[in-house]
Amino acid sequence: LLGFFSYWVSRMFAADTTIFEKALYAFTIYGTAITPTLLAAFFWDKATKYGAICSIISGIVATLKIKEGSGADFEAVASQLVEKVNANEDGVVYYDLYKEDDTTYVFLERYKDQEAQDAHGKTDYFRELGAQMGGFMAGAPEIKVLQSV
Repeated sequence: LLGFFSYWVSRMFAADTTIFEKALYAFTIYGTAITPTLLAAFFWDKATKYGAICSIISGIVATLKIKEGSGADFEAVASQLVEKVNANEDGVVYYDLYKEDDTTYVFLERYKDQEAQDAHGKTDYFRELGAQMGGFMAGAPEIKVLQSV
């Protein structure tokens, strides 16, 4: 079911791509949903069935359109954010940046709980680097909070 949902989302975000690109996009979403659960099951003694279910319940997809020609500069700042989030936020399960084309970037995010998600937006480095990224953006980001079914 999650695979079909991922494919549907890929059609919405990448309507003008080939089937292979759609499959890659769908498996990326699927992988971000299931990989943390699998790793926990194999390597964490305290992993439970209910914890596994909760870890794939929701995620965030943030799509950012940036100005033509600013990709390298944007990537430099956004990569700093990814590094700091993953190094400093214990409540983050998954946080990474993907490039759809020269002017479209997608952050895929997953948090342990709402408290961790709220704390993410309040960090000093998020505010600082987010403001820097804002200078490269061609409009407001599109934020989608997805719930697993």
